[in-house]
Amino acid sequence: MSWNTVFTGSRGNLVIIAWSTTAFVSAAVAAGGMGIIVDSEGINIDRDIAARRFVRGFAISSAILTLAGILLLSIAMAGLDPAYGDVSSRPSTRNERAGMRAAGWFTVAMVVGEIAVAVGVRIKYATTTYHW
Repeated sequence: MSWNTVFTGSRGNLVIIAWSTTAFVSAAVAAGGMGIIVDSEGINIDRDIAARRFVRGFAISSAILTLAGILLLSIAMAGLDPAYGDVSSRPSTRNERAGMRAAGWFTVAMVVGEIAVAVGVRIKYATTTYHW
């Protein structure tokens, strides 16, 4: 639906959807960069702290960009009119519009909650101090 929206411009907020696409593509490139470093035979990740820091940086940026893409896509979904593009040309009902908004904002709330729990667990159970 997102790619269809981006390429046809048929519905939804194209700016938000374009930014979500940008975030997903950037996250994929960051994950690829991490793979390039880890797969190098000349780099010993256990010994080379600088390489380990770059891998960590790519992993964090990939996770943040993926989260941003999901949140932006969910916000765009919350603004979609479910009847737009329907061949019967019927207007959407109030319940359908409310359902779309609820689905989008539920996703946003769940993602934020899950990230908060993950960060909390990391802080609580970390055995070492975090150094860059």
